[in-house]
Amino acid sequence: TVTASATGFTGGTDTLDVTDDEPPPQIIDDGDWYFSQTGFEHLTNPSLAGYETDWHRLQAGGTGEASWTFSNLDDGQYLVSATWREKSNRASDAPFVIEDSTGGELAAVAVNQQLAPDDRTEAGSAWKDLATVSVSDGMLVVKLSESDNASGQVIADAVRIVRVGALAGSSLSGSADAAFASEELLDDAFDELAEDWQVVLSDDEDPFGEF
Repeated sequence: TVTASATGFTGGTDTLDVTDDEPPPQIIDDGDWYFSQTGFEHLTNPSLAGYETDWHRLQAGGTGEASWTFSNLDDGQYLVSATWREKSNRASDAPFVIEDSTGGELAAVAVNQQLAPDDRTEAGSAWKDLATVSVSDGMLVVKLSESDNASGQVIADAVRIVRVGALAGSSLSGSADAAFASEELLDDAFDELAEDWQVVLSDDEDPFGEF
């Protein structure tokens, strides 16, 4: 809501609608089409339910790989998060790698799956933020493999991504960073309001008559 007043003039209030053009988060579960794995065991109804109940596990000392592939992405910065059900027999160094469409590594991080994810809660699950990466080729692939030190079971459940900003040096577009876009819209609204006040000073018009 924008409110303005001045001595000798009629005050007024108007509401400004600000639209966030950022797409919503995307989640790929381990039961979805864009998930694949080799060497993992699928638990469809585990005692500790994961995201949409099921999850996959790789036993300590085993070899395998799970992957989640996100495609048709707008260029930008993406926050990548993962969820799993924690337990003392999990790996303390479960290795996630984030790649682009060519297999180039964008980020690598090892997480302690003995501990619960604790960065955010969404869709009934807790999530751990892995990294923020730059996407410029429309694709992002998250991979999870065996623990380097065979420290415990590796759990593959769901991965979440969300666009959080534009690429460095790129121009703002319709799907640009939400916070910056909101600030731009507010600046435009105040510029329009200022122009209306100029009309008041010159023509004695009510500035809110045309707002």
